[in-house]
Amino acid sequence: MSLAIIIVLAFPILFFCYRHIGGTIIILSWILPIALKLPIKGDDFYRYLPCIFMGIWMADNNYIVAKYNEWFTEKGMRKELFVCLGAIIIVLMAFISAYSRKVLGDFSVPAFNAILAPMIVIWAFSVIEGGCLWRGLEFLGRHSMNMFMTHTFLRAYWYHDFIYGFKYAWLDTLVLLVITLLLSILIEGVKSLSGYNRLVNRKLFS
Repeated sequence: MSLAIIIVLAFPILFFCYRHIGGTIIILSWILPIALKLPIKGDDFYRYLPCIFMGIWMADNNYIVAKYNEWFTEKGMRKELFVCLGAIIIVLMAFISAYSRKVLGDFSVPAFNAILAPMIVIWAFSVIEGGCLWRGLEFLGRHSMNMFMTHTFLRAYWYHDFIYGFKYAWLDTLVLLVITLLLSILIEGVKSLSGYNRLVNRKLFS
C-alpha cells in the first residue's frame, strides 16, 4: 500500500516531467533504470514508471484512440478479424515478454504492460463500444481506483481465508471484485454526502 500512496503523491511531479519531456519519457523511464543497473523488486517505485507515464500519455492524447476507431470504421474491417489479430498479438507479446525476462529480468514486465494496456483500450473502443459489456466496464472503471486501493487490505490482511476460500480462482476473483465494488459504492456515497466531491471540484477548477 505504501507504493500506491507514493504513486498518488508523486503524480504532480510525474505529470510535470511529462509536460516538459513529452512521450519520450515512457521509453526513458524504462531504459534508464536498466542502464543504471538498479536493483529491482516487485514493489519498487521505478518499476511501474513506464506504465504510469503511458497512462498519462494516453489520457493526454485521447484523440489517438478516437482517430484509430474512426480509421477502423472507414476501412470497413470486420471486428471479428480485429479480435483474432489482437489475440494473436497478445499471445506473441506474452512469449516475447517471457523471453525478454530472461535477459532483462523484472524490467521487462512493466514495459510490456505499458504496451498491452493501450492495445486493450483500443480493442474495447473498436469492438465493444456502446454495448452492455462496454457499459459494465465503464461502470467498473469509475470505481477502479477505490477497488484497487482496498483490495489488498481485504485479500491479504483482513479476510484472507474468506476471499481465498471458494476453491476456484475465478470464483475467488469474482467475490473480491463484488466486495470491493460494493465498498467503493459506499465510499463514493460518503464522499458525496460529506461534501468532499464539491470541495475537490472547487479546488481543481478554481
